[in-house]
Amino acid sequence: MDETTNGGANRTENLVALGADVAGAAVPFATGAGLAVRAADDGVKVANAVADVTRGADESVTLYRAVGPNELKSIQQTGKFSLGPNGAEVKGFVRSESDAKALAKAYEAPGRPQTVVSGVAPRGLVEGAEWRKFSDVPGRSMDGIYLRGNDQLKQVCNLVICR
Repeated sequence: MDETTNGGANRTENLVALGADVAGAAVPFATGAGLAVRAADDGVKVANAVADVTRGADESVTLYRAVGPNELKSIQQTGKFSLGPNGAEVKGFVRSESDAKALAKAYEAPGRPQTVVSGVAPRGLVEGAEWRKFSDVPGRSMDGIYLRGNDQLKQVCNLVICR
């Protein structure tokens, strides 16, 4: 509509804003890039605005975990991961949803369905965590990321049940 009412006077701004919105759509939790572009009044501010909007996504990592019914219930009640009552001091995660789904299928037992849950963690937390290769799924080696204690687990936020 803007294109027809002003004869394309701000076509460049519209195209940059559209490009920023498209880039933002590809990055989880990076919304409003087009709006940030429109708020900027020159090329340098445009670049800074887009960088500010997407910087948070560069500094975070999505983790996945297969959970049983009790842990799922806890997540639904609290909105976060926490250590279970069995005394375990760590929780393991993987970096891909397909790995988590394969684990869920491998761990499933009668009356004990598994559900995949994802969450976003700071990149520094993930890079500093303990990593181990494991193969709970026959023929499939995976990198496990192990977070220790509730202080680390509470940094995993924006939990999503991936059905």
